Amino acid sequence: MSFNDYKRYTDKRGILGYLFAYYKTANYRVIFWFRVRMTVRKYPLLSTLCNIIYWRIAYGRNFEIPSGCKIEDGFYVIHSGNVVINSKSRSGKNFTAVSSFNIGGVFNGEKTGSPTIGNNVYLGSGVVILGNVTIGDNVLIGANSVVLSDIPPNSLAVGTPARVVNYNGSSPYIVRPL
Repeated sequence: MSFNDYKRYTDKRGILGYLFAYYKTANYRVIFWFRVRMTVRKYPLLSTLCNIIYWRIAYGRNFEIPSGCKIEDGFYVIHSGNVVINSKSRSGKNFTAVSSFNIGGVFNGEKTGSPTIGNNVYLGSGVVILGNVTIGDNVLIGANSVVLSDIPPNSLAVGTPARVVNYNGSSPYIVRPL
């Protein structure tokens, strides 16, 4: 289990930084219990207890992150509210998102599958990513965009459906990267 996510929530380091992030940031508590839950899933009794704690905290923050999804270190959700991630989706390091985003799967048709998200990706508020699409590294997706096709690395995509408008990337928006 990785404890590195807390470093995205505070400048404090060590046990003080971890405690600060845990007690002061409700979004980090959800992510912490998601990580614990993934670590103990081999042990039925402990897994059940962690699932209860996770879903109690996540439900209150409107988070839905099922145990099957893979999220690398540095997951940072800036505001809570309607966070939904498909169980088969994948995301890289320093994944940052504002509130009300949906990373969803498609179960029939040309785009059947779940999204794959690269490193240092920033999602604006209200972003929807659907189906078997790949979001490259260092991508910024603007608020209320709907992503239905692949987005190349180092780009800015906006709109419904999302289209690349420039290649400035996400680096100015990734706070405290790991």
